Amino acid sequence: MEILNNAQITMREASGLIRSSGGKFFGCTFVKRTNNDLREMWCRFAEVGELKGGLRRTTDDLIVVWDDHKHAYRSIPVEGLRELRINGEQLEIIHDEPKLSL
Repeated sequence: MEILNNAQITMREASGLIRSSGGKFFGCTFVKRTNNDLREMWCRFAEVGELKGGLRRTTDDLIVVWDDHKHAYRSIPVEGLRELRINGEQLEIIHDEPKLSL
């Protein structure tokens, strides 16, 4: 599969691409919330209900995926996304500028 030139998309667009991926595998790079480490993952979107051990579900801020290397469910923080490799494209995630209150 040929990877096309880097394009930029917003966090919201990246989240939408992942959620509409139809269970196809994709690659992503994100910053972990627990220790700020950069993590790369090969995974697929997993539309799941409650997971064993708690209420971890896909929300607006977290996307539950199946990690193909760890063979387990993992969560991707939307605000931590840095890069998405999906549908033959390598996409850089741009983060919305905070709105200034006057």
